[in-house]
Amino acid sequence: MDRDMQSLIDLAREGTARSRAVLADNILDFFIAPEGRLNDQERAIMDDILTNLVHQMELSLRRALSEKLADTRSAPPSLITFLAQDDVSVARPILLKSRLLRDEQLIEVIKHRTKEHQLCIAMRRNISELVSSSLISHGDEDVIESLLQNDSAAISQDAMAYLVAESRQFSQFQEPLLARGDLPASLAHRMFWWVSAALRNKI
Repeated sequence: MDRDMQSLIDLAREGTARSRAVLADNILDFFIAPEGRLNDQERAIMDDILTNLVHQMELSLRRALSEKLADTRSAPPSLITFLAQDDVSVARPILLKSRLLRDEQLIEVIKHRTKEHQLCIAMRRNISELVSSSLISHGDEDVIESLLQNDSAAISQDAMAYLVAESRQFSQFQEPLLARGDLPASLAHRMFWWVSAALRNKI
């Protein structure tokens, strides 16, 4: 084990707020660095340090950690899952950008965390039909409107038909529905009878 690794382990043992800040700032280099900097044993050690450390971190440090890990594919999956469930100020970058989150993890966040978490997921690029359906089932009108405005989100035909029917009651769904390239013409034609004159011109 090289001296850099040993110094980080020593910092982890120190257990002070200062040492946690230094650790948070430096430990990420090992995950963001080019492949091969860590061998398997060292990566396992660093996974353990990070996963244990994050539970003791101040909110500001968890925010910084989340920002730095959101774009990397080499972070410990358990850490990404923890950050996704954290306060929304911490979770936001992970929910918006991390490719390490699977559908089932996103759905757990949708079901058990806050509206703000749901809004982040609704804005995430390329979410699946399963995730979209969960947002529709568990989110309020603001969440659904945000989902409809996300043109990269996959929405099933059944869900789309449901939202078209709901748009009669919730007018904020109408414009983003009609702006979607995946809205079938048959569903758009149904909306003709209850949308405004300005929106009828888009049908």
